[in-house]
Amino acid sequence: MALLVLGGFGIAYATIPVPDVAKQEAVDQGSTFYYADGETQFAERGVDRDPVDYDQIPMHVQDAVISAEDRDYWTSPGVSLTGTIRAVWFTVTGQQVQGGSTITQQFVRNYFEGVSRDQTISRKLQEIIIALKVDQSPDMDKKWVMEQYLNTIYYGRNAYGIQSAAQAYYHKDVGELTAAEAAFLAAAIQQPTLYGQADSNTTPEMEERWQYVVDGMIETGSISAAEAEEMEFPEPKAQRPANSTDLSGYKGYMLQQAIKELEDLGYTEDNINRGGYRIVTTFDQDLMEAAQEAVEQSVDVDSMPEGVQAGLTAIDPATGEVVGFYGGKDYMENQYDSAFNGSAQAGSSFKPYVLATALENGYSLNSVVDGSSPITVAGSSIANYGDASYGPMTLVDATRESLNTGYVQLAQEVGVDNVRQTAYDLGIPESMIKDDQVVPTIALGVTNVRPIDQASGFGTFANGGEHIEAHVVREIVNKDGENERPEPERTQAVSEETAANVSYALQQVVTGGTGTSAALPDGRPVAGKTGTTDNYVAAWFAGYTPQLSTAVGVYNGNNQPFSMPGWGSLTGGSLPATIWRNFMTQAMEGKDVKEFPPPDYGGEVHDLAPDVPTPDPGQSAPPSPVEQEARPEETQPVEPPAPEVPDTSEPPPDPGFTPPFTPPAGPSTQEPPPE
Repeated sequence: MALLVLGGFGIAYATIPVPDVAKQEAVDQGSTFYYADGETQFAERGVDRDPVDYDQIPMHVQDAVISAEDRDYWTSPGVSLTGTIRAVWFTVTGQQVQGGSTITQQFVRNYFEGVSRDQTISRKLQEIIIALKVDQSPDMDKKWVMEQYLNTIYYGRNAYGIQSAAQAYYHKDVGELTAAEAAFLAAAIQQPTLYGQADSNTTPEMEERWQYVVDGMIETGSISAAEAEEMEFPEPKAQRPANSTDLSGYKGYMLQQAIKELEDLGYTEDNINRGGYRIVTTFDQDLMEAAQEAVEQSVDVDSMPEGVQAGLTAIDPATGEVVGFYGGKDYMENQYDSAFNGSAQAGSSFKPYVLATALENGYSLNSVVDGSSPITVAGSSIANYGDASYGPMTLVDATRESLNTGYVQLAQEVGVDNVRQTAYDLGIPESMIKDDQVVPTIALGVTNVRPIDQASGFGTFANGGEHIEAHVVREIVNKDGENERPEPERTQAVSEETAANVSYALQQVVTGGTGTSAALPDGRPVAGKTGTTDNYVAAWFAGYTPQLSTAVGVYNGNNQPFSMPGWGSLTGGSLPATIWRNFMTQAMEGKDVKEFPPPDYGGEVHDLAPDVPTPDPGQSAPPSPVEQEARPEETQPVEPPAPEVPDTSEPPPDPGFTPPFTPPAGPSTQEPPPE
């Protein structure tokens, strides 16, 4: 029988190979998210594992683990003969299969693919043979096994590996652990779930197990009896939130958008949680702070009417990177992101897309539209803000004064389908413009947009007409150090000449039109556009310098009129322009003052106001008496009485209860805006 056993063992030894692939769960790592500097971490997701090299693990940490799990580790052949015999005896006699495992055997069981954890004799035999072969392999010496073991074993508190355990229990790196702390972590290996529940309320059993490890360290000569006598039981620190991630304030919104983009790029949640990626986002920490200050110092967000949101997004036009945004006051209280998820009708902030369409179709800035008001289009009456009626106006003047009637007329002339396509090309997602909105009043912003959309679209003008896909993830670095992030898409949406001419027209909005509240200090050039919807349901200011494009929207997600404490019924030139100016003042501080390209006034002069004298080329039409009496937008906070509008709709659920990663709601069916 002995010969049969030895022969069978010999055959097994010859036929069972050492696997060359590690189990996925043995090397899984969580992903870490960083600000744009690539150094400042703001979040983690998934398995908490941070592998370290052998040289980074102090000897007293190794000695503590050896004392707890395998005191003959350095001299044994990788298998415990007595432990193995005991395990076989219990199995043969019908009792529960026992462990009797050395550190090498535990490593084999936890690390190699193809080695199961089934409590069977065949699995135990496989484990023993592989452990013997590993111990004799020149490529897998004792130090290598110790390194892999300590980076693989589970310690409780979602901590895999000694470095993560040191952080989870004592909030320090493995190299800073004391011998007493190392002994506690070694004791935790046997019952990680139990030890993981211990903050400052440990049990006598834990202290006994810790003392057993300390005594073993004396026995192996790791520490002296005198050193052990001076040790005190090291109470672990309080457990920190999962993955040590604080998602309060704007951090949760950043993580939410980064994960959403990763999913759009094909990375599943499982990939993110176990792939060990180093995710470098585009978010500038200073600009995130500036966005928060700009909104919360301009308006008391806690006092805003129910359903009202304020959103801000800033994009670097040259890269398409979202460098800062404001999605809400505190992610832990409300996961609805007003910058990326929230949307509302654009109002007149959509008019630049109509202007760009005309310029792309050969129109000159000197082309003239009729400012008469009201006009009838498809049986509906369209009027200018305040019912002001004007004479002929160039496209520059019509943009400056946010002329409704002239822009509806222009959209008809250049083709509403062409306007929609231009908006798509510039950066408005195709999902935002519905077929039933492709009508002449598209010029008045009947379609919904988000702050991210407007910042992207206007940023295309700032970037010479080249649209770069807006994105929040700059790098996706895998465990091999390779950046897997594909390059964002780039397209020449409109010509450089069109972009320069649109920028020129939008500069007039800020220097002498409806957006004067957005003017920046030191005469820094600004191009922008206001937007105010019917019955004051939403107000916008979207604008840019040559270096930065920012959009601000304040809107009611319930599609109901509202007034803001201290501001009254909002126009784009009031609170949104003020928030925009406050943010951009901080964002542009210390940046070079750059000029926009000059306009060329090229193209054909189209006269869409027949029978009315046309201004000389390059000249602005003089303002009419009505215009001087009623500006299209207020430029200072006002508080007129809220308009009385019967509420015949059923408002959607409170956006404060919208779960993370919810796609933006579809556009409203509200009537065309007045401005």
